[in-house]
Amino acid sequence: MEFEHGFFTRQWQGRGPEVLAGYVSAGVSVHRPKQIHSALVLPASQAGAEPWPEADGLVSDGGGQSLWVCGADCTPVLLADPVNGRVAACHAGWRGVAGRILMAAIAQLEAAGSRRSDLRPAQNAIKGDLGAYTTADFSVGVKSDLWSIEAFATNLFDTRGVVNTGVQCLETVCGTGKTASTPTGGAFYDVLIKPRVIGLKFSRDF
Repeated sequence: MEFEHGFFTRQWQGRGPEVLAGYVSAGVSVHRPKQIHSALVLPASQAGAEPWPEADGLVSDGGGQSLWVCGADCTPVLLADPVNGRVAACHAGWRGVAGRILMAAIAQLEAAGSRRSDLRPAQNAIKGDLGAYTTADFSVGVKSDLWSIEAFATNLFDTRGVVNTGVQCLETVCGTGKTASTPTGGAFYDVLIKPRVIGLKFSRDF
């Protein structure tokens, strides 16, 4: 999925988003906040007309929406989910970054069904998807009025399921092979599920 987007400089001064949107895409609605150097992120539908609401980030919640933020010495950040088509735009000044505005935008995207890995396609492509796995647990026991005994096994077949993976720095830097700064070749570190455990439980009522 491709996303139409753009960055406009002061050479375009005097033309607002209502005009500039036509240079990027036709037939879209314009959504923009009144930026206040905050960490507040709103659904785009709440910022569709004047008076613009006070916020510094927007997350799309409908089709054909064009999201706008402005930046001078602050950084504009655009997020896009190529799977479900949702996007976010944030004005990330130091106050917003300190207030975790980007995490707030990601949280709203995730609440709408996005997966965090889908928001990082370049990094995710380096490692790829985690493999599926199946585990089996088993238990059997007997119990009397005062005592009980149970034999159990978790992850009976000792499956090496990977639940998370990471690299020592950004994947696009450390995950692409051996360099002077990554002599190990950017080795990935996998987090595995608990290995097989076999045991016996005994209990007695007093």
